[in-house]
Amino acid sequence: MRLWGPLLVLCGLTAPALGGVRMDARTHGSVLVLTFTNTGEKPIELERRFPGPVPMYDALTVGVAGRGLSFTLPRRATPPPEVARIPAGGSFTESVDLQPWAVRAGGPLPAGTHAVTVRWDATHSSSGEHFVATAKTTVVIPEAVVLAGPPPAACAAGTGGDVALLARAGGGATVEVGVHNGGGATICVQQPPNLCVHSDDKVTISLDGKRTLEPIARACYRSARAPLVQLAPGASTWTTYDLAQLAGGALARGTYDVAIALVAPAEPGRWHGALAAQLYVAIP
Repeated sequence: MRLWGPLLVLCGLTAPALGGVRMDARTHGSVLVLTFTNTGEKPIELERRFPGPVPMYDALTVGVAGRGLSFTLPRRATPPPEVARIPAGGSFTESVDLQPWAVRAGGPLPAGTHAVTVRWDATHSSSGEHFVATAKTTVVIPEAVVLAGPPPAACAAGTGGDVALLARAGGGATVEVGVHNGGGATICVQQPPNLCVHSDDKVTISLDGKRTLEPIARACYRSARAPLVQLAPGASTWTTYDLAQLAGGALARGTYDVAIALVAPAEPGRWHGALAAQLYVAIP
């Protein structure tokens, strides 16, 4: 019996974790919620994630909307992983927003209902229990709703909630910038401003930390006011910026370090605060 675990490994299978770990999955908005339950009789340790500005999950992979997502980025050195201690019969919950990782992997998850398959492979963890667990669930990505009037009562005002600024290269000299609601309450935001569109919010775009561009309404035949947008949990609203157009001419070939900042002032009935994003854009 002592050779059972090694024999399974040699056969390409995975021996069950000592004591047993069960993983259950559910979603709220675009957030994947994983619950790990210790089904054994002794306490166990679970290697959760590697801390940092963007926490990384080496053990986690997710299949959703015909895509495979991993939750780690290139890194030279990291602090030790965070470890959760789970008593016998106890549980631990980990939450991960799928949408920012989908954007990092090439593009946002589209609105709609998507099947989700989850795999947590801790067989190579440097600490804690070694096991493999799988689960299935669904995720519903809601559409952003453009409002024709003032914010409805359903919108949570203030700075609460996990609101993020997402960004990705859109091809050529363009970048796509999204305000994403990763929290648990519905919020209202103003569509990020662009040329010929007035807004109370301010967006600044920095190239290589040297040149700052501001998408503000210039001399246009007709200027419009950016609309309010209602974002249910998991929804995002996107704006495309042409860096060459904002710079007033073509940009030289090369890869640019693009930093984007958005500041939304306090207004009745809508979210306010400061957000930032960074990405590299290669201009051919």
